[in-house]
Amino acid sequence: MSEGRWSRCVLKYLHWLWRTDVGIIVTMGLFVLFIILPLACRHLPYSYYVSRNEREHLLNAEASERASVESAWARRYMRTAGEDRRDGRTAGEDRRDGRTAGEDRRRSEVHIGHRKKDPFGVEEGDVNVGVSEYLEEGVPRVEDYEERALRARPETTSPKAPGVDLAIVVVTIGRREHYLTRVVTALHHLLTECGSPCRQHHLAICNVDPRPRSHTEALDLAPLAKVFSRLDDEMASAESERAGNVFEKEKQDYVFCLRWGLNLHPRNVVLLEDDAVPQGDFFPVLHHILTRRAAQRALYLKLYHPERLQGYLHPEPARHLEWLGLGLMGAYLLYAPLYAVVHPNRHLKALTFLVLVVMIMLAAELVGRFYILELRRLSPHLYSLAPASECCTPGMVFSSAGGKLALELLLAETCRQGHAKDMALYVTARQSGKTALVVEPNLVSHIGEHSSLNRAL
Repeated sequence: MSEGRWSRCVLKYLHWLWRTDVGIIVTMGLFVLFIILPLACRHLPYSYYVSRNEREHLLNAEASERASVESAWARRYMRTAGEDRRDGRTAGEDRRDGRTAGEDRRRSEVHIGHRKKDPFGVEEGDVNVGVSEYLEEGVPRVEDYEERALRARPETTSPKAPGVDLAIVVVTIGRREHYLTRVVTALHHLLTECGSPCRQHHLAICNVDPRPRSHTEALDLAPLAKVFSRLDDEMASAESERAGNVFEKEKQDYVFCLRWGLNLHPRNVVLLEDDAVPQGDFFPVLHHILTRRAAQRALYLKLYHPERLQGYLHPEPARHLEWLGLGLMGAYLLYAPLYAVVHPNRHLKALTFLVLVVMIMLAAELVGRFYILELRRLSPHLYSLAPASECCTPGMVFSSAGGKLALELLLAETCRQGHAKDMALYVTARQSGKTALVVEPNLVSHIGEHSSLNRAL
């Protein structure tokens, strides 16, 4: 083919592109996909336009900056909370001027006698975000909870054990990084800001460290949340001798913390790992999600799914339908008005519409489904529930009935490498015929760089 003939073919092709609807859409689509979006998405780590090395660099920089900001905020929050407690004690001492110690003690006993307590010493009607356990002389205490539960068992004549609306239990083990402080201070702050809708919520720290007293970070947070442990130091040595299977140990720790939450008789239990920081809209969204019938019927809800696994191309049919729906809706919103302006007397062409659908679907996948899901944060009503996969348990929600069933199912499973607690939960949910759902977008951020299992492996 001569050079002149080749040039004429190229000109005819370009003429066809600009004279037909399909050609115009293809040309503009390619321009957007390969020029506009790469420039716009160069700082989005979960986009296909960012290479793996660049993604790691962006994520590390973002995590480092976030850790610095959140850690500084958490330290200020703890200092402010400590000052408020000291001011409260000083004011209380001033009000007691002129009264004897015996009168104070009698009045305190009368006051407590007229208020109901739950099995764990929480006075009914209190805002439970500030309840803590203390040793004598104000030193935070961690003790074997099973013994304490037996000592504090409620009267059998009580028609209904007192409970809370939502039990929030943070499962923790000692780490070098101060993740727990960031998580607990964020939860305490959100509960305080929430006001009356969160009045009957209870925040607790479940210390499953083999040496609980060595986990000083958990002890320091006792003024903000009730702290309890599975073991004491005497039991720790015997437990460590049996801890050959760290995956089974992790499951047993999880079961213990879930059982503790259920013993508060809540409507729902939230189990958070100590590297799962709640989003700012955590409680409004969770309250709304828990009113949905699908959530009430599920064995459990997941509050987190890894961002890198949230793409449309992953083998989950619900996402494929969502992807197609996004393409159809986007194509109609773009194509119909433009076509009405350019060709007011002609009908929509199926081929042109289909090409536009494909272009929008490609753009959505290349930009990243994670960022499209972020648009749902505009309102709690826009959050969705989707079928959950087996991966990861940084944030979980169990209803009272679902939590009891999950306990039975987990106790019947033996965890091992390749069959950790997240896989065990997923498999048992399917075997029992129950649904498992995940909230999208994520309600918690996973800030942990390493699994807590690495410490034991």
